Amino acid sequence: MARLYKCLDVGCGAEIVAADEEALVEAVQSHMADAHDSFELEDVIIDMSTEAGDGKEKG
Repeated sequence: MARLYKCLDVGCGAEIVAADEEALVEAVQSHMADAHDSFELEDVIIDMSTEAGDGKEKG
């Protein structure tokens, strides 16, 4: 199931979509390293992601 993560860094606004949670974690961690010289924890990425296209938070 495709997942969506919206970057929480101020002024970024990147939306990252991946086919599943594992791919999403890799994509978000790559984005954080490249764009922000930072990182995000796997649990935070998954908790803050939503099903792509549904607009509802996972929970």
